[in-house]
Amino acid sequence: MKNALKGVLLSALVLPGLGQFVLKRRLRGTLVMLAFLALLGIMTIQAINKALAIVGNMTIEAGQVDVNGITDAVRQATTGSDTLLSVLVLVGWLVVSVDAYLLGKKLDHQEQEPTKVV
Repeated sequence: MKNALKGVLLSALVLPGLGQFVLKRRLRGTLVMLAFLALLGIMTIQAINKALAIVGNMTIEAGQVDVNGITDAVRQATTGSDTLLSVLVLVGWLVVSVDAYLLGKKLDHQEQEPTKVV
């Protein structure tokens, strides 16, 4: 498999930064993976905290949960910062995938150049 394809598939489909890591840019790949996992952890913690707050505010009347009330609470709990963080993660994922592709193309090109004998 060519380096460009391997790099972009690993970074886009498995874990951002993994393509760079496999293509021997270990520090760059590790930093990207750690940053992505940290952002994913922050997003998960925020989602859990909001879900717990919604569950804590739910009222059960006659053994029935008010689905419309839950839907309204979820809509109110979603903020602009959640959307912004999600967009930043997706844009970052795209940039990292393109970087892995370009890095792989560069390595493919270097491997195709004939070696000069002096």
